[in-house]
Parts: sequence; structure tokens; C-alpha cells
Amino acid sequence: MKMKRFAAIMAGLFVIAAVFGAIFRFSYTNVSQGEGYPDQLHVGLIPEAICVRTCQELEGMLPSAPVILRVTPVSETEHLFSLGQQRVAVQQVFAGDTLAPGDEIYLTAYRWAINTDNAIPTLERGFVNLLKVGSDYLVFAQTYNGLLYEDTPVYRLCDETVIIPVFCYEDIPNHIVPISENSSTYVPYSQVSGNEFFTDSETGLQSWLQLKAAMLQAYPAA
Repeated sequence: MKMKRFAAIMAGLFVIAAVFGAIFRFSYTNVSQGEGYPDQLHVGLIPEAICVRTCQELEGMLPSAPVILRVTPVSETEHLFSLGQQRVAVQQVFAGDTLAPGDEIYLTAYRWAINTDNAIPTLERGFVNLLKVGSDYLVFAQTYNGLLYEDTPVYRLCDETVIIPVFCYEDIPNHIVPISENSSTYVPYSQVSGNEFFTDSETGLQSWLQLKAAMLQAYPAA
């Protein structure tokens, strides 16, 4: 019951954020205007212990996701108010009966945002990098709740854990930036801009890569 109440509250907050994003679109997108804007931001690295534990949790949770898709981003990430979203084309449907190959939707998540409230602006992504236009991704999402943006359905990614479950079908090298004890877990985005995942240790990365391999094997590209 508590989880259902929490989900309902978060869904309401998401709708409010989307509405404000649409209203204030032109003032808030200035944050991400211009090429290379992420290099002006910092991004968080997930600590090793949390990464390993979360990847173990996700391996059991993800096959139960209501919507499982292979998608290709068709435009860059948009930042609207406190909300990030990206338009994608559906290539393959593994779970869910509301979409078909060829459909276009927006993907979003509660932790997709640019945070300018701190002294150093940060890019919040659930520890997964920005999705590259033209690459294929395996995504795990919630059921469609009727939200539209510019007449396009908006699907929220599963974000019950700190890691957003998105996996690129390509092999992407990941650079580890060690974090010293008692220091910030945020690093300049430019240091990890080529990564798929943002974690602070090789052990955490290997746990994540094992999860990715298991998911891509379960949901292969046709």
C-alpha cells in the first residue's frame, strides 16, 4: 500500500513537472543551448557498494517491467524546467501491448535533469550517460499514463532504484575516475563523457557490465 501511495505521489509530481516544463520551455532550455553544454556540468558517480547491490536488485526486477523496448533516439535530450526527456523510435517490443515498431515516443525519468541550484551545476542521469542519437538502447519503462508532449506519448523509465535501467546495444569503453575518501562523488562531465555508465570503481563497473550482458542476452536485437 505504501509503495502504491508513493507511486501515485511521484506520478502526480511528474505531471506537474511536465506541465511547468511546457509552460517555461523557452526560458529553461537555455541551460542546454549550444554544442558541448554537458562539459560545463558535473556528474555523479555511483559508489561501488551501492552499484553492486543495485545491479543485483535490477537483475531480478527488470524482467517484470511492464514495457520493455529496443529504441533508437531520433533527437538530442531536451531539458524542460526540472525535467529531461528524449524522443525515440521504437524498433522492437519485448513487453507491453501499447506500442509497435515504428512508433515514436518520449522517454523521461525523475532523475533526468540539469540541477542549477548548487554552486556547481550538475547533470542528473541516474548514473547512465546521455543517449546517443542513432544508437540502439534496451529500455525498461512504466505503462503509459496518458501524458502527451507535442501530441507524442511520454513513457517514464523504471526508476524505483538509483540506477536508470538503460543499456546500449553497443560495447562502450568506460573510464573509471577514482573518488578519494570524504571527497565529492561528482566529477566534471568531460572526464567521463565517453562512458556508458558512471561509477567510481572497477568492481562496480564489472557488476554493471554483467547486468548489461544478461539483459542484452535476454532481449537481443532482431
